[in-house]
This record gives sequence, C-alpha cells and structure tokens, in this order.
Amino acid sequence: MARSWLKPDTTREMSDPEAAWLAGVFDGEGSLVFYRRPNGKTGWAISIVNTCQELLDRCQVVTGAGYFGSKRVNSGNKPQYTWMVQRQRNIASLLRQMLPWLIVKREKAEAFLLQWRDLGGVAQVGRAPAS
Repeated sequence: MARSWLKPDTTREMSDPEAAWLAGVFDGEGSLVFYRRPNGKTGWAISIVNTCQELLDRCQVVTGAGYFGSKRVNSGNKPQYTWMVQRQRNIASLLRQMLPWLIVKREKAEAFLLQWRDLGGVAQVGRAPAS
C-alpha cells in the first residue's frame, strides 16, 4: 500500500564518510521514537539533543533535512538544542543511508524500515561501507 499522502523525501544523498559520521552521532546522542498525538495521529521521529549547536547544524547540512528547537534545562545550565526529523520519507532515507554503520540503534532502524517498506529501497537497505 503506497503512502502517496506522505510528503516527498527532501534529504540529500550523503557520502559514505558523512553517513558513517551521522550514524555515530545518532547512535550516541540520538533517538528514534514512535509517537501518538492527542488527536490520534501517529508517526516516527528522529532527534538528536546536544548542548553544541554546531554539531546539530552539521547534522542538518549533511542531511539536508530536519528542523531545530532549543530549551534551557535548568537555570545555570547550558541550553540544550534539538535537531529533529519527522517527515517519514526523510527518516526512511536517513536510516537506509546510516544502516551499515549503526550499532546501538540498528535493530530499531530495521524495524522502522520494515514498517515503512513501501517507501522504496528496503530490499537495498543501506549500502556496503567503502573499503
């Protein structure tokens, strides 16, 4: 069943070093969560939270996707910045590109890709790392 109502993929094709770098940041600092809104709508989101805004700026430049938010945890602490991707096709594209290098979040990424298999390319999940 094609999900034609989903917004199109707007991510850029990352180089192997970029995808490996993002996978490392995502494995260490990121999350992939399934959410349900009060109105009953559901979806997935990728987010990375960090106090270094430059790191998250790089995530957006490398992927060509996502948006930012910030908040202060407690007075006296550094502000925390959040980079988030909620467009389902963008999530699928990013996870497919990062998959060969994911360790901690590999199983959850594979579960997402199986659920969203009609978004294209799951038969070719990820790609082999360059030698």
